[in-house]
Amino acid sequence: MSQFPKLLRLLQKELSQQEKLLALLTKERAAIVKLNQEELDRISVEKASLLESAVGLEKQRAEVYGRACDEVSSSASSPLKFSELLEFCEERTTKQGLARVGAELKNLVTSVKTLNEGNGTLIKQCMGLIATTVSILTSKPDTDLPTYGASGKLNGGEEDPAFAGRRSLSDRSV
Repeated sequence: MSQFPKLLRLLQKELSQQEKLLALLTKERAAIVKLNQEELDRISVEKASLLESAVGLEKQRAEVYGRACDEVSSSASSPLKFSELLEFCEERTTKQGLARVGAELKNLVTSVKTLNEGNGTLIKQCMGLIATTVSILTSKPDTDLPTYGASGKLNGGEEDPAFAGRRSLSDRSV
């Protein structure tokens, strides 16, 4: 029995999984930008489940692909490339379907990889920003700079050095 129809079905399932993953990564990017931790946690759980399912499909696809390669060329020392394997498919509609799904998967996987890398970079940048902000808020300054109180005067009752020696408007004679 030909392995090509099975391979086509598995590739279609993988394509569907990759499309779901791409949609999820798009949602993840929005959650990162909004710093929505609850949404990120929910997406992370959903992504883990989706990836687990994708790994199972990948194993099935690898088995069927290997059997298809063995079926058409037992003399090959290494597995055939997808384009080479396609040449052995005799059923025209299956061959066209495999070619179409293969091209779509290739494009989609590239998009998923790019978006996932971008999300990783964005998360690293957010973490760096958060760490810097926390550091600024929790660190003690090296010097005690003068600060102003509620009255608008320097704390400690001292005169502002920037205005030392100047008279106030009420002290000036007209």
